[in-house]
Amino acid sequence: MVESVRDYAIFMLDPAGNVASWNTGAEQMKGYRAHEIIGKHFSCFYTAPDVARGHPHEELKIALAEGRYEEEGQRVRKDGSLFWAIVTITALRDHFGQHVGFAKVTRDISSQKAAEDALRASQERYRRLLELMPDAVLVDLNGKIAFCNSAFARLVGASPCDELLGTPVFDVFAEKYHDALRALIESTKREGSLAPLDEEIVMRDGTCVPVEVSATLISYEEREAILICLHDLTVRRQVEETAFKLASIIEGNDNAVIGKNLDGTITSWNPAAERLYGYPASEVLGKHITVIIPADRLDEYRRMMQMIAQGNNVPPFETVRRRKDGKLIDVSVNFSPVRDRTGKVLATSVFAQDITEKKRLQEQFRQAQKMEAIGRLAGGVAHDFNNLLTIISGYNTSMSSSTSRIRLAIVPIAPPNPPAIAKSY
Repeated sequence: MVESVRDYAIFMLDPAGNVASWNTGAEQMKGYRAHEIIGKHFSCFYTAPDVARGHPHEELKIALAEGRYEEEGQRVRKDGSLFWAIVTITALRDHFGQHVGFAKVTRDISSQKAAEDALRASQERYRRLLELMPDAVLVDLNGKIAFCNSAFARLVGASPCDELLGTPVFDVFAEKYHDALRALIESTKREGSLAPLDEEIVMRDGTCVPVEVSATLISYEEREAILICLHDLTVRRQVEETAFKLASIIEGNDNAVIGKNLDGTITSWNPAAERLYGYPASEVLGKHITVIIPADRLDEYRRMMQMIAQGNNVPPFETVRRRKDGKLIDVSVNFSPVRDRTGKVLATSVFAQDITEKKRLQEQFRQAQKMEAIGRLAGGVAHDFNNLLTIISGYNTSMSSSTSRIRLAIVPIAPPNPPAIAKSY
């Protein structure tokens, strides 16, 4: 019966370790025929390093002392190739207790070892991949942490990861979330995976960190386990909070704030813009910005956009815009480019302020200045005229006095008597 066994190499050794019998399984496994191997020492099945350190003789020594020896190791075929095997050596004694040899059973486990090696390699690649992930990852095996990456250790304030291995999973989560986490684990076991949920974990210093938790069922070291991924929401919450504050500022701003793409499509429109231009947001979102730009201002607008597209700043300027009712209004406009991390301009924010009243007051001021200038001019002319009249008046007075004196100095002279005219008779 032993001769017909093919899956195991079963053969006998004499007390010195020489091969005394050989079955079909041994021939197929090791490549030797019976006549080639019987009588040779069994150490020919071992690697040179094992033979050099006396390992085959040590195996027989242990088997003789303890009755049995078993190990897993590499063995050598006739052609010199290596294979993995589980070897069992049993000491044989007769009914008098006299040692008569050894029975050796060898099972080839090369395929099993190759599969295990492939699995270990796959798991190692998987571990490295998880280690490179920016999100925190842990493996829950029977309620304890069997694996975690560096991101998880940093998240909970532990270093290195080995400190967390074997720790109950619930210990790293806030107590108020234990019920939710327990439900997550049970649901994952039933469904195989679970959509992300917002939770909190507790760092070792007691700080609570908001995280997005997702889970999936996996096989870990040939056992069912749960892979839990934790995405830190701290930065996202901060960004959301900042965005909310900015949105509140824009919504409550007294100036019209308009967001638009570089192609001119309106993407945002605050309440002040509704009041200034008369359009509700629902009517202008998605439309082109030229809906509020008069035809004679289009070239101006294109020049401004060209400057922004080239990365140049556009200083605030005053211009004219058209309301929904067709009325033209004076506005002060400021274009602000919206850039990405690299500095590339993606969009534009437009801030506009109604300066119609300002323009009216400026015009009134100019008119007042003009009237004041005319008044000053008229006053100056009147003053000069008065001076001139004074001079003229003085001159007249002087002339009148002189004339009087001249009249007084003139003595009337009687005309001489006319000469007598001799009469001729």
